[in-house]
Amino acid sequence: MNKKEVLEIKKQLNPVRCCLTHIAGCYVNSEREIISTFRKRFLSLEEEEMLKFFQLFQKTLSGTIGKSLLTLDYPAPCPEQEGMRSLLQSSLEPGEALDNFYRKVADSYQGEGNYYIVLVHGTYDIPGHTSDGQEQEDASEEVYDHLIGMICPVSLDKPSLVYNAKTQDVENKERDWVLGNPDCGFLYPAFTERRADTNALLYYTRRPDVLEEALIRDVFGTSLPDTAAKQKEAFLAAADASGLTFENAMALKEELALREESEGDLTLDRPERDGLCRQFGIRTEDLEEAMKHSQVSALFAPNLFDKNKTVVSTDHVTIRVPSDLADLVEIRKVDGVDCLVVRPDGRIRLDGIPVKTDGEVAQ
Repeated sequence: MNKKEVLEIKKQLNPVRCCLTHIAGCYVNSEREIISTFRKRFLSLEEEEMLKFFQLFQKTLSGTIGKSLLTLDYPAPCPEQEGMRSLLQSSLEPGEALDNFYRKVADSYQGEGNYYIVLVHGTYDIPGHTSDGQEQEDASEEVYDHLIGMICPVSLDKPSLVYNAKTQDVENKERDWVLGNPDCGFLYPAFTERRADTNALLYYTRRPDVLEEALIRDVFGTSLPDTAAKQKEAFLAAADASGLTFENAMALKEELALREESEGDLTLDRPERDGLCRQFGIRTEDLEEAMKHSQVSALFAPNLFDKNKTVVSTDHVTIRVPSDLADLVEIRKVDGVDCLVVRPDGRIRLDGIPVKTDGEVAQ
């Protein structure tokens, strides 16, 4: 799924556009024991409770595509995929499909402490589009039947003192068990090219470098994704082996940023990787070997560079600038020595103290 497709579903998670039908949940303790379950009509929730759930489900569809949000494909039919289809078809009615899902998650999720498994079922009437891309709300083409799920840690809130207006005294507040932001979640089936794709799902992780591999394998049954950390590891190894220059690295970062801005989410397939390697001085064989060593099958542009900031570092010095000001930093020969040069774009300060250069003093 791309950013536009995720955003279309995320836009439905509010009281005005709500397409959610039922919500179900399961409380699991630290011993993997299922303590309680619930199921309700979503629109029967109290307004404040409903808004809180909207916020949590929106977080499950938030983050960077290819980093926090990963499309997981089914390479072949499997029992886990059939289990997900049965769960979808059940509309979260109590029964074998829902019970099996709860049990599989409780057995495979590696998070510590108590947590809540929360599921919601939705039916989205996909509006038609005019030739210029405008939505036609009254021209629904098909219905997108889907599930959004999340695993939220449950923990005691912090101890605190409160003022009791009745007794006019300060007293200790009774601590409550609080549902935290989702640690991981999913959207099934994937919403690809504005229609249901039961051969894939969208997986959310709060910690991109820590995947719940057992959960993905035993509950969803999909192939494991290439993490952002592994992709970056492969790219760094190839850049080092090829002797990537400072100038070429800066130019490559700018090129990928421009492509991402114009094309949206950018997965670099083999022809694109080969073209970039030739253009910016990375040996193709070094990159492919590094990807093989890191067990990475594809590279996603946002995982290679930080589009918001540029960090240039040596063993003892680190320079951080916004990416749109990266041209302030360059490498020059000074007395025959390579030096990092930073061009001032305003007042210079030393430990917060405004200082002047010799040239400013002379003027």
